[in-house]
Amino acid sequence: MTAPTTLSAKDVADKLDTDAKTLRVFLRAASIPKDEATNRYVFTAKDLPKLKKQFKEWREARIATTANHPMQNEEPAAARIAGHELSGAQHAYAAEHLIEEARSRKTSVSKLPNTIIHNVIEDALLEADDSDMSK
Repeated sequence: MTAPTTLSAKDVADKLDTDAKTLRVFLRAASIPKDEATNRYVFTAKDLPKLKKQFKEWREARIATTANHPMQNEEPAAARIAGHELSGAQHAYAAEHLIEEARSRKTSVSKLPNTIIHNVIEDALLEADDSDMSK
């Protein structure tokens, strides 16, 4: 009988629709042991169903935790709008709306598509223009 074919962490990450770095964070959080001989994570196809279930539960819990703590989203929000010429009020408006958008999509600000970022920045600029006209 032949030994089962092993899968690398990258192979497993691909199967779980994530990247290798996120998978390693999950594996450490779930206390999944490394192979003692190689000090690497080693999996077989037989391991995938259980890993998929555990990873899905971990990711959902992580998203819920992040969405409930706005401070965790403020720094990525600031980074995503850095480099745009926004006043302090426009910057605050854009950051707040990016955080709200990430919460509604149950994701992190850093994973929002660029189109969303640009739309929020345009809204922030328009909001400022509207408030200037009302004076």
